[in-house]
Amino acid sequence: MKLRLVRLLAPLGVASVLLFQPAITNTAQATVPGIDDEMNDIQSRLLSGSAEMELNSKHNGEGTKPTGYFTRGSDSCPTNQSSNIKVNQNCLNLTDPDLQGRGQAQNEESIAADPNQPNHIIASYNDYRRGDGTCGVSYSLDKGRTWNDATTPNIFTRNPGTTFPREYWQAGGDTSVGWDSKGNAYLSCQLFKRGPATAGDPDRASGFFVFRSTQNNGASYNFPGRPVFQTGRQTTFLPLEDKQFMGIDNSPTACASGTAVATPGAGCTPFQDRIYVTWTEFAPSGTAFIYEAYSSDYGEHFSARHLVSVNNPLCPNAYGISAAGTCNENQFSQPFVGPDGVLYVIFNNFNNAETVSGPDNRNQILMARSLDGGQTFTSLVKVSDYYDLPDCATYQQGHDFGRACVPEKNATANSIFRATNYASGAVNPANPAQVVVALGSYINQHSKESNGCVPTGTDPVTGQNLFTGVSNAFADGHGNGVDTRDGSVKPLPDLAREYKAAGIEWVAVGDENYGEGSSREHAAMEPRYMGGRAIIVRSFARIHEANLKKQGVLALTLADPADYEKFRADDTVDVVGLAELAPGKPVTVVVHHADGSRDEIRTTHTMSEEHIEWFRAGSALNVLRQQS
Repeated sequence: MKLRLVRLLAPLGVASVLLFQPAITNTAQATVPGIDDEMNDIQSRLLSGSAEMELNSKHNGEGTKPTGYFTRGSDSCPTNQSSNIKVNQNCLNLTDPDLQGRGQAQNEESIAADPNQPNHIIASYNDYRRGDGTCGVSYSLDKGRTWNDATTPNIFTRNPGTTFPREYWQAGGDTSVGWDSKGNAYLSCQLFKRGPATAGDPDRASGFFVFRSTQNNGASYNFPGRPVFQTGRQTTFLPLEDKQFMGIDNSPTACASGTAVATPGAGCTPFQDRIYVTWTEFAPSGTAFIYEAYSSDYGEHFSARHLVSVNNPLCPNAYGISAAGTCNENQFSQPFVGPDGVLYVIFNNFNNAETVSGPDNRNQILMARSLDGGQTFTSLVKVSDYYDLPDCATYQQGHDFGRACVPEKNATANSIFRATNYASGAVNPANPAQVVVALGSYINQHSKESNGCVPTGTDPVTGQNLFTGVSNAFADGHGNGVDTRDGSVKPLPDLAREYKAAGIEWVAVGDENYGEGSSREHAAMEPRYMGGRAIIVRSFARIHEANLKKQGVLALTLADPADYEKFRADDTVDVVGLAELAPGKPVTVVVHHADGSRDEIRTTHTMSEEHIEWFRAGSALNVLRQQS
């Protein structure tokens, strides 16, 4: 993207103009909102890749071209590499170029061995062979030397309501697998509807289900799956249940009947074969709490959910969302159990002190512990700090805005390798006092990568940097802009903060498809928070334009795209006639140049009466606050 800074005069006040040009341009999407229209900035940052890819209407297809099209004898398409054995035995589907990866890929794997018979292994994965993602599963009876594919019977489950008997699911994934002490295998599966933007179906239900393979080693599963937690039919994406993970107490030694509390370090468990599932719920309020539910009857029924991410001084930044729940932004939980029956849950937390201010941008792994089989949890403890990878857009020429990825050490930006830190924990079966947690921490305050992998702080509201990853038309390098007060070049986050402190409001001027890849709310919330009042572009990416409206930012489109070239680094602007702003009525922008000349530019907008009310109030939330 390219960027220019200019000033905005009356009636919005003095401001600077940022001129953007996208690095890549995609075809405009349909007009039906996706999940990013409902999520706030920090929720969008935390949403799992599987759910984001399925529920975000902008994704038509992405992924690489896997191999394995031709069969080998009677052994499907194993494509083994030396001693590395291919688990999924399918042959490659031939997918249209615009849907590469769909109908082909498997990813986000989980694997578990039967503790009583180590020859028996089950593995699961997000399986895209049918087109959309589903919960794929395979099994081996010879320590992984050969594999067979099983079919998860998850096309529908029982509907919890009374209006219709079945809920037919359109996508699924985020699997995990495990075994109990009796040799039964279990598959945990997230299921959800795609929503009207993709499927035309207004239902946006989601939920978690557990499927049991009873004494046949993962070759088949009970039908229908048993619900851990489900929303039932709903016409909004939120609340969304996301990124569930399963842990099973398969300790071989059960305590005496009637024992209700685990004793740390004991040689037995009171909760043998109890199945635990933890997950994140993205709520309409903006929170992302971690919950847990358990089954004590081999996955037939599950308890009511219990809050895991309880309040704690380790969470000083509640993002202004819920003062009553300070540890309110979390993701990537995992439950695991010791041989003494003590349940541990680890998860990533984003409410730590470093998100409040300063150049550091680390986050933290927290752990909760339960001694009563998942009914209550002790106070949270901190496991470790960690650093996520840099955001893709900064280092990959604007690609994949709002996601973290591995930057190419090259002049090109063809590879967008997404990654995240998903910690994994285990207890020493010979010594339950020893708990180990493995995690990824990709950069730190001492990083000296030539591509700029150095922590530079986070916005206290959004958790990410303002306008990081754009190129300014008047300043060299990613993320820099020209200070119109003195002509100096500064990082855009610093420049925006200085403008805000000085009371200088600003507008951004962008090229085609402005906001492409940045459908998440923080891409609109950050400009408003830092003093941005209007965005003037050749054209908008649809979802980003909608998010700007919700944030009370004036979204204007140049009636003549050639007027984009009329803006200069030292301009100031007037946006006139806003008192008469109305649906369908053009808006005039007067550009004042430093040499005394001026250009009068005609712009259009797509705001309804409701959108205009949001603009006048400063945001949609301000309108709701006034109404309440």
